[in-house]
Amino acid sequence: MAVECVLIARDNADTIGAAIASVAARVDAVLVVLNAESDEETGTVARAAGARVVRGGPFRDFASARNEALEHVRADWALQLDTDDVYAFGPEFQGWPTNGEAHAIVTVCEGLAWKFIRLFRPHLRYKERCHEYISYDVAPLVLGVNYLRTPPKDPVARAHRNIALLVGQTDSRSVFQLGMSYEVTGDHVRALEFLELRAAMPEHHEEAFYAKLEAARIYARLSRPSAAASAYGRARSMRPTRAEPYVEYAKILRERGDVVAARDLAKQATELPPCTDFIFVDIAAHTWRPWAELALAEKILGNEPAFEAAYAKVAKWRTDAPPL
Repeated sequence: MAVECVLIARDNADTIGAAIASVAARVDAVLVVLNAESDEETGTVARAAGARVVRGGPFRDFASARNEALEHVRADWALQLDTDDVYAFGPEFQGWPTNGEAHAIVTVCEGLAWKFIRLFRPHLRYKERCHEYISYDVAPLVLGVNYLRTPPKDPVARAHRNIALLVGQTDSRSVFQLGMSYEVTGDHVRALEFLELRAAMPEHHEEAFYAKLEAARIYARLSRPSAAASAYGRARSMRPTRAEPYVEYAKILRERGDVVAARDLAKQATELPPCTDFIFVDIAAHTWRPWAELALAEKILGNEPAFEAAYAKVAKWRTDAPPL
């Protein structure tokens, strides 16, 4: 079984070498498809890193670009990689799977983790104009490897680009990305419009939950307490094992003086079962933050034994936990 890592590139000479180096020893080949408008320096760096480089057509949208790249794959499997991201392999990695059609890999960026199909048979095709993805019903997780995503250098410009690509689209994924993109631009009215619309759509329940969670966060930032309380409550009911709405609303309650309610909500978060969701899981919210909120509430309430027990849990997860 051969695995070929596939990158699409345009003017990425400063990052593409490190991206290829992170995976070259773990795959059989690396393919870089240059956008028609890309500089040649990107191709030169990619070749020096060991990649096979071909020149693609003009850019239309991201799914089209990735699907064009898949036409050039020569291996049994394609492994997706962006030019400014890297793979990180741990001791648990025992090689790439040989069965099935598609496999997910844990992606990590700025404290969030999500599972995304990045290893797949090259006859599969990407969907959506931006935030493109491979859709397949069964995608087991590849163990021992993480995909480390680099935050965009200019998130506002990226959001405006995505809006231009998605405007007019009415499918659930596009509605979600429009809401998220408008939020980045600071247009809270349009963001709430699309996020609330997406939360009401039945498809992809995890994504609907996250749209409601993002709406709750915006209401909180806009100092709309009733709307925030309602949205956080709805988010909890949509995905009862997700800790984020418990922890975030517990903090809001604590800061406005409702410490007993904050303690009770934080305690509920500490008792949740392990999260198995795929989309944008806040690592802190599922490890140390519930215990930190519980410890703060118990401290304020003067319950020293309960505070010390909760704070010991924080220290378990965070060696840099400050003294309280």
